[in-house]
Amino acid sequence: MEQIYSGKTCVLFAAGPAPWGRVDLPEGAVLIAVDGALPRMDELGLVPDCMVGDYDSLPASLAFRTEAFEKDHPDSFVRLPVEKDDTDTHFAARYCLERGCRDIRIYGALGGRLDHTIANLQTLLFLKRAGAGARLLSKDQEVFILEEESLTWTEEEDCIFAAFAMEGACEGVTIEGMQYTLTQGTLTDTWPVGCSNHIPAGREVTVKAGRGPLLCILTRGVKA
Repeated sequence: MEQIYSGKTCVLFAAGPAPWGRVDLPEGAVLIAVDGALPRMDELGLVPDCMVGDYDSLPASLAFRTEAFEKDHPDSFVRLPVEKDDTDTHFAARYCLERGCRDIRIYGALGGRLDHTIANLQTLLFLKRAGAGARLLSKDQEVFILEEESLTWTEEEDCIFAAFAMEGACEGVTIEGMQYTLTQGTLTDTWPVGCSNHIPAGREVTVKAGRGPLLCILTRGVKA
């Protein structure tokens, strides 16, 4: 497979209902419309470089758009069968990986049907295990996974942070700078003690995760 996306950021736009908010695009980013995301991309003036999906959630009135894109960009158009073993978003994530991308951002993956949200969280873990940096993004939320690494950042506004073990347990968890701190603790997937931690605006915080994937969720603009 030609590594045409190597060194680039792929931004996937899925059809989930959570508002996207402001979409920050790195220079040279590859924009991928997944399934029924085209109308919302139109609203933001975003033009896809690639289209992937079975398009069962795309309004019938826009079917001509997929046909035109396929005609003009046959190498950047994928039509999937409705009955398959992938979700459209998971296939799109694999599509990016196979072409060399290791920085993937996904909008439209949160909200709506719970099964879709869980599927997208599993896709996030799949990407992490494949060596890619990946995030699920919406207007108010950002979701990512840490494992054997740490992250330090400063929030511009009050927000809520939550951390959950994804596979049995996550060991060596340290949380600094938030309302509730932790040093070298263990979180398990049967006790949601990592929920609803407050980050004050302007506060530098650090999260460290040891063995086991740690699901991190930032909800901005709210207080605990």
